[in-house]
Amino acid sequence: MKAEDLWNHMSAIDDEMIEQSEQGIPKSAKNLWKRRLFRATAIAAAVLAVGAAALLVKSAIVRKRNEQTETGKNSTGTGEPGKKTVTPKSGKLSASFALMKAVYPQMAKMPLQVDYMDKFGVVDTQAYYDAYNKWLKTTEVRESVSYDIQMQMTDGVSHFAQTSLAELLKGEDGENRACSPLNIYLALGMLAEVTDGTSREQILNLLGIRDIEMMRSVADAVWRLNYSDNGQVTSILASSLWLRDDEWMTYVPETVKRLAETYRASSFRGKMGSEGYDKAIQDWLNEQTGDLLEDAVNNVHFDPATALALATTVYYKAQWAKQFKGSATDKEVFHAKKGDKQCDFMHGSSVQEYYAGEQFAAVALDFEGVGAGDMIFFLPDEGVSVKDLLTDPQVFALFGSGEEKPQSKKMVVTYSIPKFDVASQMNFGQSLRNLGVTDVFESAKADFTPIISNSDNVCLSNAMHGARVTIDEEGVEAAAFTVLVAEGTSMPPEERVNFVLDRPFLFAIRTENELPLFVGIVENP
Repeated sequence: MKAEDLWNHMSAIDDEMIEQSEQGIPKSAKNLWKRRLFRATAIAAAVLAVGAAALLVKSAIVRKRNEQTETGKNSTGTGEPGKKTVTPKSGKLSASFALMKAVYPQMAKMPLQVDYMDKFGVVDTQAYYDAYNKWLKTTEVRESVSYDIQMQMTDGVSHFAQTSLAELLKGEDGENRACSPLNIYLALGMLAEVTDGTSREQILNLLGIRDIEMMRSVADAVWRLNYSDNGQVTSILASSLWLRDDEWMTYVPETVKRLAETYRASSFRGKMGSEGYDKAIQDWLNEQTGDLLEDAVNNVHFDPATALALATTVYYKAQWAKQFKGSATDKEVFHAKKGDKQCDFMHGSSVQEYYAGEQFAAVALDFEGVGAGDMIFFLPDEGVSVKDLLTDPQVFALFGSGEEKPQSKKMVVTYSIPKFDVASQMNFGQSLRNLGVTDVFESAKADFTPIISNSDNVCLSNAMHGARVTIDEEGVEAAAFTVLVAEGTSMPPEERVNFVLDRPFLFAIRTENELPLFVGIVENP
């Protein structure tokens, strides 16, 4: 099926391929809204006071700094965090191969008081709170995700993390590793969508999902509850489908449509193995991840036999609720496996929960913003390795899984945290096999009929993942991508020839065992 035929078929099914996603915050954040509104009202009452004036000046400085941040660019992928922000987009190159562009959620930016300040520094408080209340209402639609679906999402992702993290993060002692379980989870959800039979069953079992209908509900909830671009927290998810452009592959338009609607997957079609198509997916991955993973992305290539590829990305950026003072950062010793080394340590203290597990201690630092989440740090006890924590139920209890939570107590916690920039890349195909997803890798067992009508000999050939996390005094910046490549062994030969019987020719009719049943010459047809 040619590209234009596929496009026309999909358009005929539904002219409005993707509806605008609604946004909001989960129920768990409702009390936080009330506290923020109460605090904001108190500030408004004192807006003409000296203290409020100082707050307004700080808001102006923060807004100016954010504007400078958004215009900056980390083109090397190795600079300090905070140099670039990301919104889902498609560059000119990838757009030239586009079949369908997914519509991503559009979130209203939280209004700041500085936007309603006149030249004398006086805030129009009524206009500001009208805008703030209007912004809050735009976030409430997340509650359209039912409690049951939220629990299924939490249980599914937590089950996957607890089952797979020890496998995904295994490596040499002393080697930094990182991955994004949520990013891989969404990619595997897409893989379940384009497969069937035992191939699908094995994937759903790993994801902790009972059937494909639940997978669709959970994937939608992942997007609604984890996507954020509201001016406070940036958590950008993106997905895409890459198809081979030739008449040998017949793709199923209904599945392409389903991927667009449920998984927000833009679709592309081009010549597999060509420099242009390779560059298109590399550009798309870099665009969605803020160029943080350029080295890993450069390793993403299509083989001429590639039948399709699925890609997911996540870009995350947030500021600490209580930022570290740069003046308090100093050199201290980090006791690494390969020997002690000097590192820049950030220092701070706050009243918060301190978790004391049987094998570890843990502290979580909040990010600034409504429903922004936090970053939790686990310190193994003396004599306990980090690997031991990857199978500790108390660790996963703090990821929303299980009831065996560690003891906790609210205390004044003074913490010293090294600044770090951790990046890793992996081919996790063998890890998937070790986790029970095997049939999809075998052409005789893999079933890709939901996406490719003529899917004989199509199987998963590569599973790539790259992740990077950086932290400094201001906050966190992180990105990840997953690419799953399916290869078709029935790729037609590259060479072509025309065969035109326009002059006298010989013919033969052969029997089943190739004996000449009839032979003739055509001189004058």
